Amino acid sequence: MDLRGLITETGYHILEKRLQELMLTREEALKDMVEARKIPGDDNPELIYSQAQLFEMDNSISELDEVLASSLIMQTNTVDIIGFGSIVVYEDESGKENTGRIVGTNEVIYMEGCISVLSPMAEAMFGLRKGEVFDVMVGENISTYTVVSIGL
Repeated sequence: MDLRGLITETGYHILEKRLQELMLTREEALKDMVEARKIPGDDNPELIYSQAQLFEMDNSISELDEVLASSLIMQTNTVDIIGFGSIVVYEDESGKENTGRIVGTNEVIYMEGCISVLSPMAEAMFGLRKGEVFDVMVGENISTYTVVSIGL
């Protein structure tokens, strides 16, 4: 199964909201560009800035639109075993707890506290249960962690 297109329901809604915000912001930028066109001169900095801003927004809108259209929403149904969408509390060897949610690659950039489904950390966690230990290569070192809890 290709994991790159997977997305959590929460992540899908966050990306939808981000797309709507970008579209509203684009409308404002378009109005600014129309106003900037009223200023005479070929090297109008306001117009150049507005055009660049609009170009950047169009690219972001197109990218998000494509991500949403090609995404497959996947829900986690269990708190017994770590899987896609699980919220995992894990502890390192010093006893420091960390929390992360295993999400699709397209969600990681828009959400904090997430672990990409394709990352070594997620790969090491998949299928584990509370209390189980796993190792992950961090730089040149192997770090050992223990699963403290699993949530949805």
